[in-house]
Amino acid sequence: MINRHPRLSGCSHQGQRHQHLLSAVTHAPTVTLAQREVGANTNETAAFRPLLEPLGLTGTMGTFDPLHSVKDQVRWLVQEKNAHYIAVIKGNQPTA
Repeated sequence: MINRHPRLSGCSHQGQRHQHLLSAVTHAPTVTLAQREVGANTNETAAFRPLLEPLGLTGTMGTFDPLHSVKDQVRWLVQEKNAHYIAVIKGNQPTA
């Protein structure tokens, strides 16, 4: 599961109030497998592959926010990482 932490209390960079972290976590028990900071000048879609790249995901089932339901991301997850997924597709993505 990909999880967003838009505000992390007690953490900051000079000139910023909060860090924005993207995390890969297990469902039960809840364990954080990886975390990656999402820079102020980008969005979390760019952090999807770098976050999951080092993880062994073969045969696992992943869930993620509709933001990550991008064809290239999902194709990479299945073909390169040999993982399965449950994706939420919003109505504004009619060709997905």
